[in-house]
Amino acid sequence: SPRDASRLGGKVKGSWITEITNLPGSGPELTIQLFKQAIRVGAIGGVLPVSRNQPGIREIWERGIAELAEEIGGARIAHQPRRTSARLQVTGLAPLAPVWLVSEHTPHVGSIPTKQGQAELRLFHQGEAELLQGNASRPLTLEKTTRQGSTQQVSTRRLSWASE
Repeated sequence: SPRDASRLGGKVKGSWITEITNLPGSGPELTIQLFKQAIRVGAIGGVLPVSRNQPGIREIWERGIAELAEEIGGARIAHQPRRTSARLQVTGLAPLAPVWLVSEHTPHVGSIPTKQGQAELRLFHQGEAELLQGNASRPLTLEKTTRQGSTQQVSTRRLSWASE
């Protein structure tokens, strides 16, 4: 990423920042400063790589992000884990009619049920979601994925559309 803020304007205006790289040995302060500069010249937002394993570094990230959010009037999403693999198996759907799984802060996921009215949908989310088909909807809760050693155990929610 450019270190000269005057060069950022033409590169990031209207962009979503997916990665900011730093020189080896530099800490989160430089990344936060570059991100602030990008927002000031027209970037619409982005993702920052907050450290999960180093509490001291994480504290610097959280403080810097809080300052940035206050400075730009940014909305803060509730500090809860919402990113995990979830699977939903549904029966009793209208055959061949699109079904959608919708939740906050994630792209909608759709599927076409089989002739038997079955569909499987996967979403990278945990918590409240909604299943939609036609004009009907069903609220539901997606459970978090668990791990057993290095193996991920994806939670599968089974739902009978007709009996809900």
